[in-house]
Amino acid sequence: MQHLIIKDLYYKYKNSAMPIFENLNLEFEQGWSCIVGSNGSVKSTLLKLISKQMNYDEGSINVMN
Repeated sequence: MQHLIIKDLYYKYKNSAMPIFENLNLEFEQGWSCIVGSNGSVKSTLLKLISKQMNYDEGSINVMN
């Protein structure tokens, strides 16, 4: 995987009153291969946002070479 930068990400499920991500900032160095966490910790949602299977509300997700 390439270098990935997530900046000020905001995402809220349509049926939810509270956002899932609010001002999320992450940086993954080139070569990262997994995201680890307990059940229900929104790993799948984050990966769907990164892979553009879902659209986020605000912020940016940039893939760098």
